[in-house]
Amino acid sequence: MDVILLGTGSPIPDPRRAGPATFVRAGDATILTDCGRGTVMRLAGAGVLPQTLNAVAIAHMRSDHICDPNDVITSHWVMSPIP
Repeated sequence: MDVILLGTGSPIPDPRRAGPATFVRAGDATILTDCGRGTVMRLAGAGVLPQTLNAVAIAHMRSDHICDPNDVITSHWVMSPIP
């Protein structure tokens, strides 16, 4: 199992810290927990493509944990091959 902390920031913007997000890979399962500010950029930095995610889980509905789900969804769509 691999666990990568993509961001551990708070609601206050900080150029050195992305918002809360954790990537977990366990066997064939790839899960993103939370979508804080800068999640997709941090996924890219970790070498993880959004279209490889199997699931996204949100820990709770606080603003800093749900800033970027649209970026995750849009990047998944744009980067997925056309059937």
